[in-house]
Amino acid sequence: MIWYLGLFLSAVLSFFLALRSMRDFQENPDQKKNPYGLFLIRNKEHLSSELFTSLINALEGVIASLELIQKGSSIALVGYFPRPVQGKFPNLGLVEIEDYIAEEDISKTEEYLLSKQIQLNDSFAWLLQPKNKKKPELQKNNFELELEPDQYFCQQIVFQSAEEKLQITPRVMIKESNSQQKIDLIKKIKQEITEKTTLTNNPSLIHTKTFEDYKKRAIIPKQADSFLASQKDLLDFLIN
Repeated sequence: MIWYLGLFLSAVLSFFLALRSMRDFQENPDQKKNPYGLFLIRNKEHLSSELFTSLINALEGVIASLELIQKGSSIALVGYFPRPVQGKFPNLGLVEIEDYIAEEDISKTEEYLLSKQIQLNDSFAWLLQPKNKKKPELQKNNFELELEPDQYFCQQIVFQSAEEKLQITPRVMIKESNSQQKIDLIKKIKQEITEKTTLTNNPSLIHTKTFEDYKKRAIIPKQADSFLASQKDLLDFLIN
């Protein structure tokens, strides 16, 4: 009897470890096949559902992302796309910019972004997942956040076409150099996410790994952990 119980517990543990391993599996944009750039979308008011559909079609199934960057009261929308996309959508006013996620522990300024780059030691990033795993939704309601002038709140949704919808991986990142204020900001944002979105905070991942996944714009593929959203819901979540 004990032998059977041990065998059963071993099988259950193996199943959960395999499931966790699948969810940890991620794919990165193929930089060798498609050289990417980070683009400031200067005319974000022109990014309608119809134009977003055209942009997704132009991506031809590759991984991309939309990211909303808030610093204090200033907000910018950027996209991580293959560089050939830039010339196809003049109405969006796409301007390639330096990444706001630092390559090294250094400070730089960029004409089109808001201040210094975000570094590992002054930031914190985490993954977001749907509250209802069986019926995932991407919605928010009256989500507003007041920041101090030097604080950052960045929202990233990495996406890839999946039949008629998009497979998505949402993440958020904050920047605050003061340790106590960083903790307070994380708590405030997590509460806002819990109360005003259909997403939940995933506290289990180490910041260093999540920071790297954010910088690489990694996506959790559908076969590992399906999170499908419509094009309209993605656009509404970030900019409407």
